[in-house]
Amino acid sequence: EIRFVPIEEKLTDLLGRGAVDVVASVSHNFVRALGPGTGWRVVESGAVAATYLGLNLSVPPLDDVRVREAIDLAIDRGELVDAAYPGSTARPARSIVPAAVFGHSPEHRLGPADPARARALLAEAVPNDVGRLRLDCARRHAEVAAQVAARLRAVGLPVEVNAEPYELYYRRLEAGDTELFLVNWSFRVADASQFLEAFAHSRDPAHS
Repeated sequence: EIRFVPIEEKLTDLLGRGAVDVVASVSHNFVRALGPGTGWRVVESGAVAATYLGLNLSVPPLDDVRVREAIDLAIDRGELVDAAYPGSTARPARSIVPAAVFGHSPEHRLGPADPARARALLAEAVPNDVGRLRLDCARRHAEVAAQVAARLRAVGLPVEVNAEPYELYYRRLEAGDTELFLVNWSFRVADASQFLEAFAHSRDPAHS
């Protein structure tokens, strides 16, 4: 019998009562919060996936290329991975397409973080009050979002995290009702075409 459990609090209850035998997947935060369990164990399985920070380019100040560059420079991906993913369960992304996936280009490598340069760019692009930006994510990515937001606030970009149930978060993305957002993509086939068509291709109103 397959049961869909969208809320992790309910899953905690089911595990505690021994009402389920196998869980397909759980987040790092869920495992960390629950701690060592009695009568069940977590088995690590490898996956090729990446978590991306998305920006709505129609929303000021994200429509300014200097602000977008500052966001990129503010985030040390190595530090973020160490803080958000316990036990070396993830690695910092160096390119938009993971190295294990067909379509990866080693020339398109991301540069190192530079918070000082990020602050200078923000001061130049937005000399007055920036205003608070909202970082949307599904609840299972709340810890990653918190780490991202902390690094953006450190360079002078006020960001608040809005972690929602996945269904509400997905509807928000569909409606374009977002400013910053985290999205995770699992490369179930070793080809980048599906990801690039879904996230990197320019929008086509006739097919959206």
